[in-house]
Amino acid sequence: MISVGLVRTQNPGNVGAVCRVMKNFGLSKLYFITPECDVNSEVARRRSKHALDVLESSIVKDNFDFLDDFDFVVGTSAIVGTDYNILRSPVDVRDFLKFAKESNFDFEKLNVLLLFGSEGNGLVVEELKYCDYLITINSCSEYKTLNLSHAVGIVLYEFFCNISNVTLESDVELASKQDKKLLIDIFYKLAKKHFDEESKQEVQQKVLEKLVDKSLLTKRELFALLGFFKKL
Repeated sequence: MISVGLVRTQNPGNVGAVCRVMKNFGLSKLYFITPECDVNSEVARRRSKHALDVLESSIVKDNFDFLDDFDFVVGTSAIVGTDYNILRSPVDVRDFLKFAKESNFDFEKLNVLLLFGSEGNGLVVEELKYCDYLITINSCSEYKTLNLSHAVGIVLYEFFCNISNVTLESDVELASKQDKKLLIDIFYKLAKKHFDEESKQEVQQKVLEKLVDKSLLTKRELFALLGFFKKL
């Protein structure tokens, strides 16, 4: 199970936004460690919107003793240190998840806490000591620090995509390889008809074939194109 921990949170608006993004990705367990704002303020509650239940079930802690309840604590940092700064040597969140997959981490059975520092200075050295792993989000070197709720959203999205059986909930059916072949065959007939040289016919065929293969055509779009090109 994955939980989220916010350390020394300063902005009640971020509190509400984090609750919302947690609910977006199916998480409900939220811890506040020594918060520096009223996490149950009207601002926090308003910003939580339909994720108010996440806020209302959250737990406030005044120290880090409860971390013993977790199998792994994964900290986050925008600051990347040198090889000599061992505590400040994070890996990209995607690299961490790749490692976790190769190591057969079972996030449903393991008790994992994702720890995020305050808006002002993130996780400080004393707090990093509690982390088993440290991850970061690749961002522009000129301004690497993300807003707290944005950082939580990106990290949870990556975890969600990598450890869940994510499927697109949609009634839209994509065109199959066989469907696309029908369209490519028509392209080929048109190329033969309008280009005398065989080499030019092949170029047209390859270009159009690549375009079709790279596109995420739905069945409806493909059949509309089939009708159009048949008329041509």
